[in-house]
Amino acid sequence: GVGTITVPNATANVSVALSLVNIGLCSSPLTLTGSVTTLTFPSVTSLTSNSPICSNLTATFTINGTPNATVTYTINGGTTTTIVLNATGTGTISVANATANQTMQLSNIFDGTCNRAITNAATVVVNPIPNTPTLSPQSDTFCIGENLVFNVTGGANEVILYTVNSGTNQTLNLNSSGTGIISVSNPTTQTVDINLVSITNGLCSKILTVSSDAEIIRCDIPKGVSPNGDGLNDTWDLSGFNVKNVSIFNRYGTKVYSKSNYTNEWHGQSDNSNQLSDGTYYYVVEFNDSVVKTGWVYINR
Repeated sequence: GVGTITVPNATANVSVALSLVNIGLCSSPLTLTGSVTTLTFPSVTSLTSNSPICSNLTATFTINGTPNATVTYTINGGTTTTIVLNATGTGTISVANATANQTMQLSNIFDGTCNRAITNAATVVVNPIPNTPTLSPQSDTFCIGENLVFNVTGGANEVILYTVNSGTNQTLNLNSSGTGIISVSNPTTQTVDINLVSITNGLCSKILTVSSDAEIIRCDIPKGVSPNGDGLNDTWDLSGFNVKNVSIFNRYGTKVYSKSNYTNEWHGQSDNSNQLSDGTYYYVVEFNDSVVKTGWVYINR
C-alpha cells in the first residue's frame, strides 16, 4: 500500500519517524525515518536607481538580493534579460545616453534550485537639457546716455549666466514665458558685447557660446549754430564727444573748416577766420574710437 504524509507551509526542515504498523489485530514496531530539506526562496530586497538624471547621461539601476541568484528583467518593456547577482547579492544595470525615462521591471529570481516570481520596478526620470536661447539687441545702435537693452528668449523660468564686455558673470532669470531682458546702463565703451555663458532649467545645465553686440552712436550732434552773440547756440558744441577731428564742407564740396581734438571751437568761421555765409554745411566728425559720423549743420545768424 501507499500513503502520503503532508506538512503544509513548511518553513524549516521536516523529519518523519515511523514507529508502529497495524494490520488488523496484529502490529509491529517500526524504526523507519525520513526527512525533507526545506529551501528558502530567493528574494530581491531592493531595487534602486540614480533618478533623476539629465538627458544623454547614464541611467543606473541597482538590485540587491540573494547572492549569486539570477534575476530576470526588462527595460521599458523590451527584451527579457537576466543578470547574476554577485557574491554579496548586488547587481548593476546601466543604460547609456538615455534621452527618455527608463523603467526597469523585475519578473523572476532563481538561485539554482528555487524560482520566485517578483514584481519590483523602478524608473529613472530623464530631464531634458535646456535648448540654446536666442539673444538680440532691441536695436543695432543706441544713443549716448541710453540704456542698451538685449532680448533673451529661452525656456520658462530658466536661469542664464552672462557677461558684459567679458566682465564677471551676471544672472538673468527668465519669466514663465521664457523671456527676459539684459539692460546695460551708462556703458563706457563704443560697442557693448553680451555673451551668454550657461543656462539651467533647475536640474540640467548647458554651456553656451551665444553672443551679440550693439554700437553706441552720437545721436545728438547739434543740427545748427546761430553765432549772433545772444548766448544761445553761438558755437557748435561737441564737448564730451571725444572728437579726434572735425571737417566742414560747403555745398560745393570745398573744405572750409577743420580742427583736430575738437570740442567747441566752431562758430561759423572758416579756417582763415572769415565768417561763413548763412546756409547748410556738410560735416565729417571722426571720434577717438575711429567711429565716423557725417551729416548737415546749418548756420543761421
